[in-house]
Amino acid sequence: MRKLVAVLAVAAAWALLVHPVARAGTPLPEAEPNNTFGTANLIARSLFNPTGSVSILGTLSPGDVDYFEVPLLAGDFFAAHLVIAPGSFNNATALGIFDPGANLVAYDLYAPNVLSGLIPSNGGWRVAVTGYPDVGSVFLGDDGVPFNGTHPQSVNYLLTLSLVPVPEPGGMVALATGIVGLLGYSMRRRRVS
Repeated sequence: MRKLVAVLAVAAAWALLVHPVARAGTPLPEAEPNNTFGTANLIARSLFNPTGSVSILGTLSPGDVDYFEVPLLAGDFFAAHLVIAPGSFNNATALGIFDPGANLVAYDLYAPNVLSGLIPSNGGWRVAVTGYPDVGSVFLGDDGVPFNGTHPQSVNYLLTLSLVPVPEPGGMVALATGIVGLLGYSMRRRRVS
């Protein structure tokens, strides 16, 4: 048992102190142009490993909308959290999630903004950041079109995207096999003692 604890301690120390991917990295910078559904910055699924989250530092200026595309699978649990930097002028913001067909499915007004839920279908889902009143009470901005940049806000923000992927069948079988093995081992030790 001591050997197992020692091996696990060494592995954890290596993962946290030595392995560069395991260390908390700096947030990704937002890259322009990303003002439309079609020009969204791609946030690859691989970036969510090993922590399950990706942070993005961005700047929203008057008339600007920032779109980010995340390839999601049906059954994934996905969350987006937007925080505005202190001192940002007129920080009324809006956060929206679009399905792969460019339909706005959810939005949240006024920072901090939070959206989360289970993803119903595969595809490139988009997260959009804009200012108020670009999104009004019924998904529409003052000009009748949501998330097109009709706002006066100037803000610096941190957008954190979190992903809990749908479990793969092979991974579930391996987990179940390991649990059964541990239970069998503990029952065997009780009989021997």
